[in-house]
Amino acid sequence: MGGAEPATSGEPSPSGANSSARASSSVESPSGRSSSTATNMVSPRPLRTRGRVSVEKVQLKLQELCQAPVIDFGLLMEQIETARTHGVAWRHIDEAEEKLRLAQAAERSSAREQSAVVPVLPRASPSEMPPSDLDAAVRALLDDAEFRKLSKYDDRREMIRRANAIGGPPLRLVPLATIERIGRIPMSHEGMAQDALDLIEAVGADKCEIFFLSHRWLRAAAADTTDNVKARALVEFGKWRKAWVEAHHEYTPTLLFWIDVACVRQEDLQGDLAKLPLAVACCERMVTFYAEGYFERGWCRIEQLLAARFGFADHQAIIDAQFTNCWPETGVQRAFKLLDPSVGRLSSDHDRVIIRRLAASATTPGEPVHFVSQPALKAYDLRGGGRSPPELPVSDRASMSDTPVEID
Repeated sequence: MGGAEPATSGEPSPSGANSSARASSSVESPSGRSSSTATNMVSPRPLRTRGRVSVEKVQLKLQELCQAPVIDFGLLMEQIETARTHGVAWRHIDEAEEKLRLAQAAERSSAREQSAVVPVLPRASPSEMPPSDLDAAVRALLDDAEFRKLSKYDDRREMIRRANAIGGPPLRLVPLATIERIGRIPMSHEGMAQDALDLIEAVGADKCEIFFLSHRWLRAAAADTTDNVKARALVEFGKWRKAWVEAHHEYTPTLLFWIDVACVRQEDLQGDLAKLPLAVACCERMVTFYAEGYFERGWCRIEQLLAARFGFADHQAIIDAQFTNCWPETGVQRAFKLLDPSVGRLSSDHDRVIIRRLAASATTPGEPVHFVSQPALKAYDLRGGGRSPPELPVSDRASMSDTPVEID
């Protein structure tokens, strides 16, 4: 799995800022900011405050993050933005941005070196890859009658406890509030995804909803576009969902998400992949971010299959890059077909063995999956604002069913 690199951007200094402190002779820096020449000294700024936070404290925090043994990209990016809004001297911001750029470059270089020795995905022969003990434990838990009973309840804590108890990486979730705050989907190495049980306990099991995000990546090595259209659509979906719950259940939920790039750790990739069916099962609901070719992709098909087998809700929501909160519109209710994930499109044919194994985990003895004729989750199709979703491209129309559907 690839991941988007956190983007940084410079902003010009506010017009006229510190003009009195600047000497008359100045030059333009490469970033377009005005800076003094060597022969002109800039007098220090007086201490200012914004609310309860002083410029000095913001600057000290910025320097502290820059000097940390391990750079936290997310925190440093946030502090850079805070420094801008509080009027910290541009030279400190420039230094922090340069530190961030160098740290990101060093991590990319390290990742390339590691990938030359340790492949990112299993590279066993496509013909056969022996299942691990974790695979067997996942399958045994999914077949467990008591575990299946628990899937009928919206409180997922006991399911998560049992999923964590079999070994492998524990389930992690990322709050939608985090995505809204930083304006993008975080990467797993940033540590913004948190232990699922801790999050649920903090929020309250009766006050949160847990969503699995099914999506295809929008760039070759990144889940979202450079301007973060997927993150924006998720934030808008959160507004829509909260309004829906407020209208139907009279409370405002906290939304938590399982998102591959945020919750799957590269250092334990195989463990997280083995437990993907449990991640789907432990989430109450699924939201699908649709982009052209979604229903052709093997990974997207396997997620639809797993959600149909193990999800709590009998429906999903489908959004796209153009989605904005359209409440009280609830979209068009649609039926979709399950398509065979083992023949879906994949970036690497090595993944096909993994896909077949995951598909096997979704079947039970005496209950084979009949692809095409068997329905996937019903859907609130909210694409294009919900009122009249655009027609699917020809490549994805095979997934649609003509069966009328009504969601309870």
